[in-house]
Amino acid sequence: MELIEQIRALPDSVGIYKYIDKSGNLLYVGKAKSLKKRVKSYWRFRSGLTPNPNLNSRTIKMLLEVKTIEYILTSSEDEALIEEQRLIKTLKPKYNILLRDDKSYPYIMLDTSKDFPRFELAREKSLNRYILYYGAFPKGARAILDSIYELYPLVQRGACIKEKRACLFYQIGRCLAPCEAKVSREDYFKVLNQAKEAIENIDVLIEKLNFKMKRLAFEERFEDAILIRDRIAQISDLKVERRVELEDIKELFGLNRTPYIVEAFDNSHLMGESPVGAMVVFENGVFQKSKYKRYSLKSRSEYYQMKELLKRRLKRLDKISPPNLWIIDGGETLLNLAYELSFEYQLDIDIIAIAKEKRDDRVNRSKGSTADIIYTKSKTFQLPPTDKRLQWVQKIRDEAHRFALSYHKDKKIRASMDHSFLRNRGIGVATIKRLLDYFGTFEAIKSASFEEISVVSSKKVAKILKTENVEK
Repeated sequence: MELIEQIRALPDSVGIYKYIDKSGNLLYVGKAKSLKKRVKSYWRFRSGLTPNPNLNSRTIKMLLEVKTIEYILTSSEDEALIEEQRLIKTLKPKYNILLRDDKSYPYIMLDTSKDFPRFELAREKSLNRYILYYGAFPKGARAILDSIYELYPLVQRGACIKEKRACLFYQIGRCLAPCEAKVSREDYFKVLNQAKEAIENIDVLIEKLNFKMKRLAFEERFEDAILIRDRIAQISDLKVERRVELEDIKELFGLNRTPYIVEAFDNSHLMGESPVGAMVVFENGVFQKSKYKRYSLKSRSEYYQMKELLKRRLKRLDKISPPNLWIIDGGETLLNLAYELSFEYQLDIDIIAIAKEKRDDRVNRSKGSTADIIYTKSKTFQLPPTDKRLQWVQKIRDEAHRFALSYHKDKKIRASMDHSFLRNRGIGVATIKRLLDYFGTFEAIKSASFEEISVVSSKKVAKILKTENVEK
């Protein structure tokens, strides 16, 4: 049967399609809600059969090699996605690999340094600490962004603030018009935080979209309702893909539970000074920044810093439910420590650790050659840098490291300012060290009573400190 006839014979059903070349080699595997519509979108049927010219050059090259199309029917889109992932993993079709490597998945970013921030798409992350990133999203990023601006009255366009006058979006209730000072920054951020929650919890977003779709249908605005329905489908598809990825991670690392909710831990210090710890939360594929925790630590060694950090988390199990998985930034020693503490607190949880490989007892940090090793309870994994499961763990570890490092820098800046404050009032370095050794932090020193400071140092020092505090 000619290729054009094979395409026309495809059923209008959900399933998997496979492109095969003249030698019988599998070129590509894809899933489709409608096999007929999806495959037809690749081609143009005028004057014979030719590839769709709007496709990228690599896809066109693939289509020119196709001689046969096969398909597998599935009972649902979820089943089609799972089957697609299985076939790609086991058969490694040439163009699934090549086209995947071409992709740079987008993030949704928010620059919190602006007076009235708005969400935008970005292909890469910057080092600006005021910019928040959500994702990356292999699909559905545009649908999420459009839905946010549909549901929440935020600044709709980048140029709106500069124009200094309210536009149509304000008139139709889609913007609060900060350009004309019709909303305070505080009230704007209340709406912004609701939108952030919807991005962090996709179920909240889908629920709101469903409500709006039903309202539009009731108002007989059927075309608008269809647009919302299509967005819901795209966002739901993203949820399914995340679940499949997580199941793959569960299988590889031998976890007891699917890691829908993850907590990752890291600590930061400079030669033992100003040690801090951080915990980040990754839930249903999105970082939950509102649940992050940071800790000022007392221990000087990395081992005891992690021990202190984990114990403080474990002491709050009655207030914050445990996740499905802990990720520890460290090697086998810290993994064993985490398991010992979880046993001590009777917590049944999966734990993995990730650490840079060592060469000659030194951590390898050479740019371009750094490899990560993942430790589990029973195995050690050194996966290739392109492995998506490794990248998943790295992404969460890197966020924990970023959060810990940012807190450490802030603490060092504050400590430096407090140190200068005391030195400028005639308190010597030895006295400052003695006070810190006893009280632990500058904040504790400032909060201490006259009598406490007198006992640790002298009445003269106590008078200087408490007089300064009173004057403030």
